[in-house]
Amino acid sequence: MNTLSPINTSAPLLATTSERASGSRQQDGVGSQGSTFAISLGQAMAEQASAQNLSFDMGVDLTTGGLNPTSSGTVGQAPAAWISMFQNAGAKHGIDPALLMAVAETESNFNAGAVSPAGAQGLMQFMPATAAEMGVDPFDPASAIDGAARYLADGMDRFGRADLAIAAYNAGAGAVRRHGGIPPYAETQNYVQKVMRSWEART
Repeated sequence: MNTLSPINTSAPLLATTSERASGSRQQDGVGSQGSTFAISLGQAMAEQASAQNLSFDMGVDLTTGGLNPTSSGTVGQAPAAWISMFQNAGAKHGIDPALLMAVAETESNFNAGAVSPAGAQGLMQFMPATAAEMGVDPFDPASAIDGAARYLADGMDRFGRADLAIAAYNAGAGAVRRHGGIPPYAETQNYVQKVMRSWEART
């Protein structure tokens, strides 16, 4: 178990793409090395596929991870100065740094100054209330990365599976609990697959 300060993970953390466009959201959500992580990527993907009765395509083009490529045609990379921040936060909270980078790429494309129409802020796209509750400065990369690692670690403690922790990061833990798995929101289901494919491309 990770030692964490209490986090209200039922509170909305992030805004979804549709909510970012409309500026609205529902109240309940819908927003080290790999060896130290509590679950391997392969195991996480197999569990997700089994839970959803899916056949996860492991043949994704690893030059893009199934995502929009950067101008260089490769998976988006964090600025070199941030790599140690991902590594330190991952080691501290038991989260694969590659997963943290995958979330950062999916959320903001590594833009520490990003602000969505719904108000999600910074590199990891924290909603202001969640950032304040967790003591996170969403515009400070080190603080945001550490906060995201804590949030994902809390999700792993609650649900025991990486795909569900990722879904909770997007939709809120309450939505994951209510639906007994990844919520049936197209936005969240696409988000989970996008993060996991980016994670795969980095592993």
